[in-house]
Amino acid sequence: MSKIHTKNGFEYHCERWWLYGTWSFTWYFRPIGRELWTQCLVTASSGTRKADVEKLLADPQQALEYYDRQLAKRADVAEAEKHLERCKQAHEHYESDAFDPGGRRNNPGRVRRDLARAADSGNAIRRAEEALEDAKRVRAILEAGNHQKKSGSVGLDVAAIMADASPSLGATATGLRTFEHLSLGTVQASPAEPAAGPSEDRRYWALISNPLTYRTLDSLRDFDEEVWTVTRGDIEVGDRVIIWQSKDKSGRRGIVALGEVLTAPTLMEEPPEFRRYWVKPEPWDKMMRRVWVRYARAPKCPRWMREDGTDPVLEGLSVTRARGGGVYRLTPEQWEAVLTEVGGWPEGTKEPRPLPSDDWQAAVEKSRARAKGQGFSSSPEVRRAVENLAMDRAETHFVAQGYTVKRLGKPYDLLCTNEGVTLYVEVKGTQMDGTEVLLTPNEVAFAREHRETMALFVLHSVSIESVDGTVQASGGTVRILQPWDPDAGELLPVGFTCILPQ
Repeated sequence: MSKIHTKNGFEYHCERWWLYGTWSFTWYFRPIGRELWTQCLVTASSGTRKADVEKLLADPQQALEYYDRQLAKRADVAEAEKHLERCKQAHEHYESDAFDPGGRRNNPGRVRRDLARAADSGNAIRRAEEALEDAKRVRAILEAGNHQKKSGSVGLDVAAIMADASPSLGATATGLRTFEHLSLGTVQASPAEPAAGPSEDRRYWALISNPLTYRTLDSLRDFDEEVWTVTRGDIEVGDRVIIWQSKDKSGRRGIVALGEVLTAPTLMEEPPEFRRYWVKPEPWDKMMRRVWVRYARAPKCPRWMREDGTDPVLEGLSVTRARGGGVYRLTPEQWEAVLTEVGGWPEGTKEPRPLPSDDWQAAVEKSRARAKGQGFSSSPEVRRAVENLAMDRAETHFVAQGYTVKRLGKPYDLLCTNEGVTLYVEVKGTQMDGTEVLLTPNEVAFAREHRETMALFVLHSVSIESVDGTVQASGGTVRILQPWDPDAGELLPVGFTCILPQ
């Protein structure tokens, strides 16, 4: 989610994504304390702008009435059911022999329109089904009071932090800048193993891949986590997904894997390690709304759909009627039925957790890289490759200096000893230009206690490439501060833990 603004007791924010060669913007708002967001559509002739939203919120009573009207429309289950029935009837008509594009008149424009409606009729059913599920969900939330859910964690809005801090985060001409993380990620208790069945708060989706354009089965074989484009849908961290392959050259289609969503939708480029799986070259630098998904390989996957009409579970999924890529909703009942078909959720697959510190740092580093116009990939494989290269280069350097080197990890990376002399080394690897690195509170605290015997080894401007499906890091420039005093640079907090008053 983008930065959340507040005005007159309301929250509002904008989502944007690259669609059909242009940016698409959508504004949402809600009263503070309410759970449901609603779209702001106050202009008919052009797209809604921030000024339009703020003009609406300038009159709180008018804004609240608009909010209630919009939610009442979304929660109209009866109307959603009627719309779905109309879409099904239209689809049957278009599939029947009675369908006559354009009618008896010689009207090429009408023929084109009728054929376009016929081609989209399957997707129209899918959209109507999603609208019905949304209506049921909204109605249930309204009946429960539409109160914002209280979370057992304190999260960080990285985008908002970076936007607020941007004037003070520019590159400096002297010294090595460092960031001190006063709080990393979130703190919450989560079970070691997930429940196999549906969760009350979790949503379920189908992500579709076309094997004629992307080799999903190959990427599944090579990676445990992958980026998926989601141009629409309110997908959240912790949601579960099925990976659906559309028809291949052999006529097979079905579920090839399960998965869990690890990140909220974020505008990002296609990571380099996945580009080789595209059958046709893509514009890699295109910023698209994407999420990271961790795969869960069920025992009976791939589960191909039977095309003889004897596969009610898979035939009931809206994704089976899709004519293109996208995101499709599953009900909890459909998810349970799918789990039964594929042999259940794989044992040992852990519940998605809040971003650990290295992922949180990657999110901040990615934002800084984009602000500087630098290329950056935040995938786990890339981060591990960069970190391993930095550790290897650091160890080689200090061994050449006559030290005996031992790798530790926390609260520092290398313990170097030489004839009674001890040196503690913190190692940082980055694809950025090395003017700043990210530090945890423990790393800063330890460095402050050992200023005279502390060194900072930075390997920056690292290059990344994919060779035979393996991510490889190379190159880079070394910078060493020895001795290293973290307070000699500029320590900037980029997040805080807020302990709420009792």
